[in-house]
Amino acid sequence: MLAVSDELSVEGGGDRLATESLADLLAVHLIRNASALRPPARRTDSALPRTKLRAVIEYIDEYLDTDLTLAQLAATVHLSAYHFARQFKAATGVPPHRYVVTRRVERAQQLLRGSDFSLVDIAVSAGFSDQSKFSTHFRRVLGVTPRQFRKSARIAQNAASLAKTPSDAPPTIPP
Repeated sequence: MLAVSDELSVEGGGDRLATESLADLLAVHLIRNASALRPPARRTDSALPRTKLRAVIEYIDEYLDTDLTLAQLAATVHLSAYHFARQFKAATGVPPHRYVVTRRVERAQQLLRGSDFSLVDIAVSAGFSDQSKFSTHFRRVLGVTPRQFRKSARIAQNAASLAKTPSDAPPTIPP
């Protein structure tokens, strides 16, 4: 552009051929850079849409005590197992298997707090195939064994119930 300007500002009009050549060069440069297709943005995996995610989570909660498979979960939202796993992880931040294990541990926590069922019964009710897998996953997720968790939950419940006794209330002064 500066070269075209210099050529035009020369006394006597400059060399017409040089000016046209520079103008053509400038036009070609602008066309190449302004209209060139931009390289496609790096493709990111799309996350599972909220409605589909909600449907999968409801399915997981309903059938948590069964032997869930990736194919079953993918079928609930009409995707291949591969695409479902990628999209589920993009939406939740964790793979489907880890999500299911975490939900099973959460259900086991509720059962440990609120019932006197044996650990084997709780393992089966939460969807684990046996007590060993239950204990392994429970400890991996929470850092304590199911037995330790139950013991500390009972201590906390006893402490809470003692704190609510009427003897701790301030005495009332009769009128």
